[in-house]
Amino acid sequence: MERSYSRGRLIISGRGQNNEHPGITNSSADHRVRLDLGLWDKFSELATKCIIKIVEFAKRVPGFTGLTIADQITLLKAACLDILILRICTRYTPDQDTMTFSDGLTLNRTQMHNAGFGPLTDLVFTFANQLLPIEMDDTETGLLSAICLISGARAEVRISEHDHRSLLPDFKATVSDPQHLCLGS
Repeated sequence: MERSYSRGRLIISGRGQNNEHPGITNSSADHRVRLDLGLWDKFSELATKCIIKIVEFAKRVPGFTGLTIADQITLLKAACLDILILRICTRYTPDQDTMTFSDGLTLNRTQMHNAGFGPLTDLVFTFANQLLPIEMDDTETGLLSAICLISGARAEVRISEHDHRSLLPDFKATVSDPQHLCLGS
């Protein structure tokens, strides 16, 4: 079985007959499994890089580093998937119904499903389509990401009322000059 990655595409080859399903070769069954695993591997790699960027981004949100480490971790855990989805949704191409990752990997709806989004796939694509009319730039995406991050309306967040109040004035001041909150690519 040969597997390689080139410009967002996995190339897989194999041979054999599938005894469980006549007419389906093992190569097509292997192809399906390997493609899914390959997409999962690539998506995992990109998600890991994105999480690192989200942590770096969070450190630039005014007041965030003044919180306890436990509160920072709680907020990051609660917001990371939201921010990851927001980032990928800003790279939606409606004509092809695809999402393009920061490294240029472009996946269609089926590939996104197989890469690990599973039942979230249709919701993510719907959300991306609903974001289009807003035409958010990087600064606006950064502000929305910061709002996701500091949102206190999460069941698991245990930020003290004092800490939460201290975040808001710093964050409000940032709204007037939000350039340093851009997430980057």
